[in-house]
Amino acid sequence: MPNNAFAGSSINQAHYGYERVWYNYAASVASPLTPGLNPIFDVSEWNPNDDNETICILDRIAVTQNAGVRLRWCYDGKQSDVAQNWTDAYPAGMRWVKRNVVARQRLALFVDNQTGAAITSGFLLNYAVTVKNPSVSEDLLLGITPSETDVGTISTLNHLGQGNQMITAMSELRDAVNKGTQPITFARVLEFLVDNRLLPDDPMDVPFHLTIPAGTALYTFSPPRNIAVSPGEIYIVRGIALEGAPAILLFGDRDNDSQYIANYGTGWTQADERPWDPFIPFTKKLNIYATPLANLATATTYPGNLDISRFKLSDLLSLHMRLKKTPAQNYAKVTAGWQ
Repeated sequence: MPNNAFAGSSINQAHYGYERVWYNYAASVASPLTPGLNPIFDVSEWNPNDDNETICILDRIAVTQNAGVRLRWCYDGKQSDVAQNWTDAYPAGMRWVKRNVVARQRLALFVDNQTGAAITSGFLLNYAVTVKNPSVSEDLLLGITPSETDVGTISTLNHLGQGNQMITAMSELRDAVNKGTQPITFARVLEFLVDNRLLPDDPMDVPFHLTIPAGTALYTFSPPRNIAVSPGEIYIVRGIALEGAPAILLFGDRDNDSQYIANYGTGWTQADERPWDPFIPFTKKLNIYATPLANLATATTYPGNLDISRFKLSDLLSLHMRLKKTPAQNYAKVTAGWQ
């Protein structure tokens, strides 16, 4: 299993209520694709006591075209065998496509090598996983039983009267979902507003040079690029790109989460100029650095770019990013999906 794959620790480090991180795999002699099924990741039981408070979504995939290789994934009790998922049917040039594989108890991704021989080079797989705390209305829409914690939270909302009959907040929410008036998820709204620059943010493009000295020993870090967050603000990484498909591992330490970003540089192929689109909030700092996968004969500089949006922390944004739970009524509305 690749050392930079999605894992249970990825879920534990997702502190902000809604995050998307990219991962990638590169076939090599040390990590070959053997004939048959090869696990890329297999994560389960992240919701203790089946409380369904967190869902994980496999929602971006880019892969090398190969007529003898296909992808398979499992989510909860389902699997993708109904779709062939041959990789030569994916877009050329490692261009990513959207998927929406939603899981609450198990999410797994496999590469099925049916060529009959091990693949040790020339095969790349990039994928993104979103970890989020869904609102109760999203749970209902997805057919997921809301967590007892969330149900308890929205029970604190004031009940609404209909004639002589009192309706609970939960009943009203079920009605709205059944009628199709809920939910418009905050995550989708936030992504739309951020990507189209419709919020009063202060965008920060960070073009950088990543220089690896000649003869650098394996796992020696280059000097990091440090980005500190101003007090009272939240920053969100919305784009990341690296030129030249270098044979390095690119790392990012987010707040107190070491190597929260970990990607092979070869995943950014020269044929694909489209940046990856993570959604990585941070409120303290982000450090970007790299390690070469082999000694370099000459010093080499790799250009890259980060697209970061900077926001003042409003009360509503703080509630949605799970940075606070007060005022209690507003937090209950956010939990319900009404705000």
